[in-house]
Amino acid sequence: MQKVFILSVVLLVILDVTGQTRIKKDECSASKTFIFPSHSSDGKIKWVFKGGQCIWMFYRNENILGVTLTVECLNFLEKDSQRTCSYIILPMFEADGGKYCIFGYTPIGWGFTLSTISDAAFITAIARWDPFESDD
Repeated sequence: MQKVFILSVVLLVILDVTGQTRIKKDECSASKTFIFPSHSSDGKIKWVFKGGQCIWMFYRNENILGVTLTVECLNFLEKDSQRTCSYIILPMFEADGGKYCIFGYTPIGWGFTLSTISDAAFITAIARWDPFESDD
C-alpha cells in the first residue's frame, strides 16, 4: 500500500511539472526568419504578432557573415518615444534585443520593422514572454 501511494505521488509531481513547462515554453514565444535583401520598396520588413504585456527580444544571425540590423518597435505612438535600436551581430551569434512592456489586455499586438544595410542577411527574430508577468 505504501509503494502504491509513493508511486502515485511521484506520477502526480511528474505530470504537474511537465504540464507547466509545456505551457511556458511552447505557447509563449514567437519567431520568424528574415532573409534580406527584401523585395519591398524601402528595404524594410514588418513583423507583427500577438504576445504578452512584457516581451524579451532576441536576434540571431544565421549567416556566415556578420550583419547590421536596425529594429524599430511600432507600438509607441509618439515619434520621439519610438524605440529604434541598431545591432552588429557576429556570424552564428545572438543579440539581446531587450525588454518591451505595454500595459493592456492580452494578447497585445506587437509590431516591429527590421532593416539592414548588409548585402546578404539571414536573421531569426525571437520574442519570448511570461503570461503571468505584467508591466512593472
